[in-house]
Formats: sequence, structure tokens, C-alpha cells
Amino acid sequence: MKTPICESCLATGSLCAGCEARRSSGEITEADVAVARKLYELGATAGFTRAEEKGGLVVIITKEPSAVIGRGGRNVLALNAALGKKIKVVNENAGAHEKAAEILLPAKLLGINKVFKAGGEEYRVRVQKKDMPRLPANLHVLNELLSEMLGGKTEMKFE
Repeated sequence: MKTPICESCLATGSLCAGCEARRSSGEITEADVAVARKLYELGATAGFTRAEEKGGLVVIITKEPSAVIGRGGRNVLALNAALGKKIKVVNENAGAHEKAAEILLPAKLLGINKVFKAGGEEYRVRVQKKDMPRLPANLHVLNELLSEMLGGKTEMKFE
């Protein structure tokens, strides 16, 4: 299983000097460590690239989403119980639309537009107005996550 921390750190429960240095430098986060350890405990076969934590939401970026989710969503349910936060699993190789749609579930994504402004380009993420209460987190948290995932400034619009 490939994770941001090494196999010995997963097995022992404490971070080695190399992983500790990467954590203190900000290369890996506490969310990376917590998710990796829990997946190791669950016996998941697929690893992940990184985990982003914002507000009450943890987004796990992986190449094999179905293996991280587990049969019947068992791994995600266990992660949700252990971390006490909502879990979203996003395919690393997906396009901008698929990444945003997965993060915003259960709200329905209408579309993403690239808007060119004087200050540069940004993404306009359009969601149905009736789905506002169904968003998984508040707008500020979602804008930050979408900005990191899409690689540019984002603005949410409700239609």
C-alpha cells in the first residue's frame, strides 16, 4: 500500500525521523498520517496520494478510488467514524468537472466555467440553488478545497 508515510511508520504507530521531518516541513499533514494509519488497520490494499482536511471535510486523493472506498463503502464508513469528519474520495486522474462533482456530492454540479478577468483566470463552479442545503460543508471551506483541486481561484454560483 502506497501512502504519504512509510510502511514502518504505519506498523509501529509512531513516525520515523524522515516522516517526522516531512510532516514538520508541511510536505505531509496530520490528515495524511491519520488516514494512512486507519486504512492500514482496515487492511486496505490501495494507497492514496494525499489527504486534504478543511473544516469538517477530509478529501482523499487517490489513483484507485474504489479500493480506498472499500466494498460497500466499508473503509469510508470506518474512516468517518474514526476521524469524526465527512470523507470524500477523489480520483487523482479525473478532470476538473469530475473532481468538483465528487467534492460537492450530494449537491448536483451544473458545470464549471473558466472565466478570464483582469486579475487572471478563475473557475466559476455552478450549483443548483435548491441544492444549497445539501452541500457537504460551508461555502468558504468548499471554495478553498475546490481552489486546491482545480489549481486556481474558484467562485461558486447558485442558479
